[in-house]
Amino acid sequence: MDEHAKLMDPTISQFGRHSEKNITVLVTDAASIEHNAKPSSNTKYSRYGGPAKARGLRQRLFKNVLVRYCIYIVPVAAILIIPVVLYATKWRQRTIGGIHGLGLFIYVEILWVSLWIAKLLAAALPFLFQGIGGLFSVGIRKYSLVLKATEIQVSVVLWAAMALLWFPIICVFGGDSWGNHVKSSQPLGMFYNFMRASLGCSALGLLEQLAIQSIAISFHGTQHREKIKYVKATTRAIELLYDASLRRYPDHSPETTKEDYIIHDTTNVQELLKKNAVHQSLRRMFGDLHYFGEHLVSALGHMARDISGNKELMDLTATHAVVEGALERQNGAEALAGRIFKCIVPHSETVLTQQDIADAFESSSTTEEDKSRVFSCLDHDKNGNVSLEEMEMLLIDLHRTRKNMWENAVNIKDAIHALDRVLAFMALIITGFVFAAVFSTWVARNVSIFTTALSALAFALSQTVGEFIASCVLVFVKHPYDVGDRVILNKIEYQIVRISLLYTVFRTIDNDAISQVSNSEIGKTFVDNITRSGPMKERYQFSISAGTSFQDIEKLRVELENFVQAAENCRDYQTDIDIQLLSIGDMKQLDLRVEIKFKSNWSNERLRAYRRSKFMCGLFSAIRKVNIDGPGGKSPSNGSADAPTYSVTVSAEEARAANEAWYEKKNAGQTTKVKVSEEPSIVSSGLEILPNLFLKQRPFDEGSQRGRIFQ
Repeated sequence: MDEHAKLMDPTISQFGRHSEKNITVLVTDAASIEHNAKPSSNTKYSRYGGPAKARGLRQRLFKNVLVRYCIYIVPVAAILIIPVVLYATKWRQRTIGGIHGLGLFIYVEILWVSLWIAKLLAAALPFLFQGIGGLFSVGIRKYSLVLKATEIQVSVVLWAAMALLWFPIICVFGGDSWGNHVKSSQPLGMFYNFMRASLGCSALGLLEQLAIQSIAISFHGTQHREKIKYVKATTRAIELLYDASLRRYPDHSPETTKEDYIIHDTTNVQELLKKNAVHQSLRRMFGDLHYFGEHLVSALGHMARDISGNKELMDLTATHAVVEGALERQNGAEALAGRIFKCIVPHSETVLTQQDIADAFESSSTTEEDKSRVFSCLDHDKNGNVSLEEMEMLLIDLHRTRKNMWENAVNIKDAIHALDRVLAFMALIITGFVFAAVFSTWVARNVSIFTTALSALAFALSQTVGEFIASCVLVFVKHPYDVGDRVILNKIEYQIVRISLLYTVFRTIDNDAISQVSNSEIGKTFVDNITRSGPMKERYQFSISAGTSFQDIEKLRVELENFVQAAENCRDYQTDIDIQLLSIGDMKQLDLRVEIKFKSNWSNERLRAYRRSKFMCGLFSAIRKVNIDGPGGKSPSNGSADAPTYSVTVSAEEARAANEAWYEKKNAGQTTKVKVSEEPSIVSSGLEILPNLFLKQRPFDEGSQRGRIFQ
């Protein structure tokens, strides 16, 4: 068992090393002993000397399943036994529609009793499955929850099976075999067919509910297991730290007044007053009123807990209630982190260490193992200390994780209900068809017509059915993302807003646009889930001067390693720096790639941008420090003292002569001489209208006929 799983267990901490079951039994026995040994002073005694608690007696009676079922069964069974006695004695030869009355009412009596027997068996089946299945495999014991959720459907199936099993009792008193009796009596035959159809249709409904519950149990057990363990372990650690902070500085101490107002402000009144620029004294007054209201409710809760026996009823000042309320709000999570850090960390220090946690738990019964687990929950980057910013980010992330888990559970619950409605509708259609075939001979004879119509309908709706099945597979089987996850689809970054059975709603990271995409289409693309990823890395590729030596590249590596190992950067980056020379390009530059590894993923865009910008500034500073030049090398600027420029003036004749010499040299290299006539043989109509439109002259030779193409 890992540290998070151990800390998640509420029975493994300062509360003792007993199992949860044993603790529950001990607490129950102690409460019962104290209750029996110390009767209340205002207890009323009956005339028999015992306490007159009719309400408690009624609760104890109805708590016993057998007693409660006897109360349900006996009155109705006593009423139904009257016609049985009459038909057994006085009306022995009478029949009802050709059916002997004694057998009919005995069957009705058996139906009533078997209903509650089926109910008892359905209620006991999960416990039997859990006990027997645990002998073979511990993993299948969780499926007892499926049987518990389908208790009504199981009881209906068992009742229908018992009704069909006891059906021959009707014909026992008729003197004929029950098979001949059913054939000779049309009402009895229809009733027998009805019972058979009821058994089949109830079994179909049970299969549908078993499928739905199995999907729900498997989905929640596999998808949210790690998140639930993380949330429980971290919340448990925060509760222990909050208790330790209260031992050092009680609630609403002068040192923590500001944080305590925000922590206890579950209605966000302080945040609203702060946004409206209300004076601090007025905000403090509202905080004191809220604080007084909490303690008043807690005082009343003491009486309510003594009466009801519920130790958590109306206890708003309990550590668990305060932490849960603070983690529901982002500002509450920040204030909670600030209070814990301020109370536990010494004033001369700026980081929280494991020794500080040990000192904070010194007066409690917390073990050393629990202390190390608490610190491991806080120190995610494993650098040996925790800063205030790191703790605030941890609690804000815990707040967002809890919120996203709740939204995702609600969305998946809606999707499961939608699937349940679809399957229930299909089962209802099949049930209607079965009962129609039972009561109508025409329907039974023309089954082929209905099957052909259903086949044609299935062919017409094949695309819709295929999309529905693909969506179910994506949501319940693949499930590549949850609500709040950051994903990449088709090279575009999105955040999941809502998951439905047939579609998913995304929010684009770039412009906050809302997109809705069919789940069947998403199942055909690659999904990169950033939130589920571990610590991620990023690569930067750039070009440097071709004259850079290998020693300069190694110096750059050393500078970057010093940068990521610095005290102000070790919480953001891992120590592994990879520098690789990719290519030499066209011999004018070197293509270099630098790889940096972060200590978290990129699900938090603000944190990612901060770390990326800081590393790029550090990279640029390291390149300058090592004196690595860009492509082309580093040369003095033209016109500066190191690279002066000058100009030479020539006459027009010299320029014209140089230009003509260049043209002659160019034409001398041609292998085929092309003679261009001075006058074009064909002149377009456009040139007749605008003869100077395409007039092209050679520089410095305005009057030469050789420089004209058209004239």
